[in-house]
Amino acid sequence: MEFDEEKDEIESESKIANTYGLGIFLGIFVPIIAILFFNYSISRTTSPIVFFKNMVQLKIMANILSLTGIPNLIMFFLFFKLNKTKTVKGLMLATVLLAITVFVVKFVF
Repeated sequence: MEFDEEKDEIESESKIANTYGLGIFLGIFVPIIAILFFNYSISRTTSPIVFFKNMVQLKIMANILSLTGIPNLIMFFLFFKLNKTKTVKGLMLATVLLAITVFVVKFVF
């Protein structure tokens, strides 16, 4: 009985929200930041718009987008370890949307 009370106390002290919206927001926002970071690491002088045009022209956009799923995977395991199931479900939804986007970019454009 004492263990359950300590567990509930630990979970209630967590500062991170457990919402679907947070998971979806992070699942979409973090890949965008990853693309911008990738752009900055390759060329500090190229604007994101020019980088985007180059990705489309070189037909590597699907490859770059698929790599942005890695930060989502890291966040998935982090929030899973913290027992934030709603956030994990939101991340999964955003990752599925990312996978659909990669599929469309790869085979349609």
